[in-house]
Amino acid sequence: MTNLEYSNARIKGLKSFLISENDMKIALEMKSVRDFSSWLESSSYKSSVDGKSLLDIENGLFLDLLKTSEKILRIVPENTVSFFSARLSYFEIESLKLLFNLKSSGISNENRTAFLTGKLKKLANALSSADSAEEISEILKKTKYGDVISGCLERKEDVCSGLDRYYFERLWEEVGKLPRGYRPLVREIIGTEIDCANIMLALRAKARGEDKCPVIPIFHNLKNNFGTSCDSADGVRGVISLISESAYVRILDDAIRSYSDGKSLFMFEQLLRRRVANAYKKAASDTLSIGVPLAYVKMKENEITNLRSVSMGLSSGMSKPEIEEMIL
Repeated sequence: MTNLEYSNARIKGLKSFLISENDMKIALEMKSVRDFSSWLESSSYKSSVDGKSLLDIENGLFLDLLKTSEKILRIVPENTVSFFSARLSYFEIESLKLLFNLKSSGISNENRTAFLTGKLKKLANALSSADSAEEISEILKKTKYGDVISGCLERKEDVCSGLDRYYFERLWEEVGKLPRGYRPLVREIIGTEIDCANIMLALRAKARGEDKCPVIPIFHNLKNNFGTSCDSADGVRGVISLISESAYVRILDDAIRSYSDGKSLFMFEQLLRRRVANAYKKAASDTLSIGVPLAYVKMKENEITNLRSVSMGLSSGMSKPEIEEMIL
């Protein structure tokens, strides 16, 4: 048995613990956060979720994701560990973005530092107790994210957009270091993900009234001039016009109509996320390929996102149809 065959056999076992479609339907029937927490305690998350509050659920789900990340790095072939380490750093990036967003909104960070590693883990207390986004920036200037943060501040660019760009540039670099036979499949998946991220970065920038679109300088099925074209585009509608000329126009028809009706980018975000999820899922069709562990990472990530959507929706008093709209 090759290393990839071994890892894919292990992944098959891990997939058996994912929440089924029927179980997710049951979760959507829960009437309160407490009921949802009790349901989680009867699922594969019972060892991670300890408590009935929204914060208990959030922390438990993050903890479970961290455990999964550690398992993946232990079982994937050695010649793919560097790539998967870069892919799994997504969770650390998301933790940092959440800290920035909470501080910018004046909301308590609620100890969202579970995914910090290395030197950042030692700074967890300082990051948790920081009083502002500016203070978080000062702390991070002393870390591997220092150049990213400093560059964003100098250009007056959104720090979260800068962190996204840092993550994808590093990940794309790691794709090129994979064994030659793995690269075409992984390039298709990650390239699609970067394209979708770029579309959302451009839409959000224009929605904020910004002239410059802080896109990632990597284009897969988008034209190489997508970034500069977005800079000169006239608002959100200008970016939509560019999307209409791209390979992604068919999947975004509903979002374009939705934006015309209510000026919301939510439908764009959901459809792009589903497009990325489908790219990962398709990659797992060959059970002997690197697409199997890569797809599992995305499946687990989306499952956590869906469970968080249910818990936050219940906490906010949203109706079942409203919560269902957020499910990937």
